[in-house]
Amino acid sequence: MSKRKRPDSNAPSDSLTDHERLIYDVIRSKQDMGIWTRDMKRELRVNLPDNIVTKSIKSLQNKSLIKEVVNIHSKGKKHLMAVEFEPSKEISGGAWYSEGSLDTEFIKVVKSQCLKQIIKLKVATLEGISDSIKRSGAFKVDLTKQQIEEIVRALVLDNQIMEVKSNGSGEFTNIPVGKVCYKNVSKGGGGGEPKIGSLASIPCGDLVGSMCILILLSTLATRINVNADDQNTFNVLNYGAVGNGNSDDSLAFAKAWNDACKANAQTPTMIIPKGKTFLVRPITFYGPCKSSNISIQLSGTIKAPDGPSAWTSEIGRWIAFGNITGLNINGRGLFDGNGQKWWDQSCKHHPGKVFSDHPCK
Repeated sequence: MSKRKRPDSNAPSDSLTDHERLIYDVIRSKQDMGIWTRDMKRELRVNLPDNIVTKSIKSLQNKSLIKEVVNIHSKGKKHLMAVEFEPSKEISGGAWYSEGSLDTEFIKVVKSQCLKQIIKLKVATLEGISDSIKRSGAFKVDLTKQQIEEIVRALVLDNQIMEVKSNGSGEFTNIPVGKVCYKNVSKGGGGGEPKIGSLASIPCGDLVGSMCILILLSTLATRINVNADDQNTFNVLNYGAVGNGNSDDSLAFAKAWNDACKANAQTPTMIIPKGKTFLVRPITFYGPCKSSNISIQLSGTIKAPDGPSAWTSEIGRWIAFGNITGLNINGRGLFDGNGQKWWDQSCKHHPGKVFSDHPCK
């Protein structure tokens, strides 16, 4: 929780009316999560007329005790917070958001700079990339290690760089054995657009409420069938997926999709086998693919990261597809949104509410 120095006890908060004090105490109790005006009215111990509430809120703002903040999940609602707090990532969206909107231009610039430094260094660790960016003076503010890691992960999933481990010799001489490093994929040193069928991504943001599967289909014709075609299969296990529910299998899924999408077969099929649980972080599978009849055979379980703390950047989506024609999703597998902690968080900040068929306890 981000918190600023408390206002001086000698001023504005000591000269509040009874109505202002009631409203201020409710807003301040919500700390860095803030509260929607309508929810605040419900939590007041007395039933105040709307005109009194409006007048009191305006007075508290004029006294610099509360402020209105943008909630990325409900921009049209008036969200209030005590001035001593800064909005949590669940409210603001984190570092990749600006004024409540995803800062795509900033993300593009950071990705470009990270790729530039990796090309310059030839083989780079996360620490090396971070230090190189700091020395370049490209940004007025320092990027956190987490931000650099998110961008580098996105570049790996975009197939612009590759992840390797140092063997301690040759180009890895100055890097400890086993240390994870990154190299540019393109021999020419340029980044460019993701290859056909590659998984393109940008950092994925914090969400609130229930964890749902959000599949965004752009120019996508989709059919859900019972049986899958066997022609030219691409099993995620053959691309390094572990399927134990704990290891991150995102890259293996990206590689399997990439090959399936590029395949010349009439019905290429990406296989997610039965009896396995695959942990997959937020990703987008992009086309266009060579086949207009590409399939995903979902027999196992695809599991989302575990709760709010595992989601560290900007967009409210988990698994998405884009620019694909004729996608078939087959099988009796499961998408496990892993949503219990999201429900718990919603109940914590909105006690007594009922979301769908999940009442707060």
